[in-house]
Amino acid sequence: MAIGLTTTGNHWSQFAYQFAHEFCHALAGHTNDFTQLWTRGRKANLWLEESFCETASLFSMRAMAERWKTAPPYRNWKAYADELAKYARDRSEAAAITLPSGAPFLDWFRQNEASMREKATLREKNNVVAGQLLPLFEAQPTGWEAITFLNLGRRDPEESLATRFAEWSAAAPATQLAFIGKVAAVFGLK
Repeated sequence: MAIGLTTTGNHWSQFAYQFAHEFCHALAGHTNDFTQLWTRGRKANLWLEESFCETASLFSMRAMAERWKTAPPYRNWKAYADELAKYARDRSEAAAITLPSGAPFLDWFRQNEASMREKATLREKNNVVAGQLLPLFEAQPTGWEAITFLNLGRRDPEESLATRFAEWSAAAPATQLAFIGKVAAVFGLK
């Protein structure tokens, strides 16, 4: 498997951010059964995977920034921890502008779900969703395992979000069901 990035030059924060995003896509597409892969055609809930991938980027940047304060991979990279944290903070602040202060996420989500179903890569909107998901993954990093089961199950290009969560839950091991339930609750699902 190869992961391609679009960043050039020495924008290391962008490299790390993009790599984490694309690695999450690799997790979401992972399966030991190649017949289960679904890589072409419309997927109405692809925005959810894109939002998970934005979450992965924020998660990785924040974790790297924290770790590199005390234990960078190379001693001379320690000072770079602040840049990683700043990059993640800037992305989070941009999402905060999209979700007005005090506005309930579920109200925002209900107003924006249709546009995300039409175009999965509305980054400002993906980042708003990522802002809601990030605390779940930071509190329970083992939840990333659940992403490997996200795209297994039936292949209905027009499925509802509730159906996607039901399919995801049916494909995931019992150890991940509580976490998937927490994610579903973010969107007002049981």
